[in-house]
Amino acid sequence: MPPRIVLYPALVTVVAVVVCTAFQSGALAPAAPPAEQQVPTAVPTEPAAPSERLEVVLAPNPSQEGLTDVFSSNPRTGEVTYLISLENVATERFHGQELHQGNLYIIRLQVTPGEPVLDELWRYSPDGQAALLFSGRAIDFRTSPNEEYLAVKYLATEEGGNPERLVFLTREGGLAYEVNTRLLNPDFSIGPVGWSTEGREFWAAMQFGQSPLAFLRLATGSWTLRLYDVSTQPLSLDHHLNTDTARLAFSNYPSIFDADATARLQQNQTPITLWVLDLETQELRTIATTIARPFHPRWLDARTLEYNHPEEEGRVFVILE
Repeated sequence: MPPRIVLYPALVTVVAVVVCTAFQSGALAPAAPPAEQQVPTAVPTEPAAPSERLEVVLAPNPSQEGLTDVFSSNPRTGEVTYLISLENVATERFHGQELHQGNLYIIRLQVTPGEPVLDELWRYSPDGQAALLFSGRAIDFRTSPNEEYLAVKYLATEEGGNPERLVFLTREGGLAYEVNTRLLNPDFSIGPVGWSTEGREFWAAMQFGQSPLAFLRLATGSWTLRLYDVSTQPLSLDHHLNTDTARLAFSNYPSIFDADATARLQQNQTPITLWVLDLETQELRTIATTIARPFHPRWLDARTLEYNHPEEEGRVFVILE
């Protein structure tokens, strides 16, 4: 039986700070509600709702230069709540803040006259407690859903080889594990992808430019590591990995680097295909085809894949068994 596809209105969301880098004192924060687990049905009339997760929004303080006001935003309801005001916040990062159960994780800059600027990763709890967890150059981090571990990518100061490092910290900031530097090819970068829903596994992309060549899967506790080679697949930025099921949704829509590229795709009537690849079994499944359009796939849960309609405006979704 073919997958069931249902058309529904495009979701309206708040623009949020998102990931992607490389391979290898004020009001107290309110407690965030627990994430809602998604329970898709076999024959739904609408897609399962995404988990309720608050996003972080930053704004310059209107009365004090160098001070940043931090807010939480509910993308479903549009509700915005003031959390705290902080100095030296790294406001230009793609992924510099996270909010988990009321705990704010945020990158601040350590500015010392005559010294290089360093990043500091801080946690601010709902009761106003502040903790410095890690400092280093060019920090990119992901906090596990249960907040047991933090995955931190940073640049080492030693010369030679690949300066990028990927470490895992405990909740208190202690070192739990470091990925062996022999895996870090100087030609590649490592891009944090995210945690599984239960926080037991972490995924990262081994990249050459913007294209993943492999995915790294690391199990916490045992710290066993697996690599999945995707170098033979036509991956670009038009992809999304399901960190629970190890299924990769991707298309062959090319990365766009100039204003004329989109027009050339239309002129040439370039066919674009959306696939799902099971990284464990290597089973490759065709989902949809279109002409000169990106799909922007997004997993809503373990089985529900959302993507751009192949022919019309709006989004569709499919339930994959």
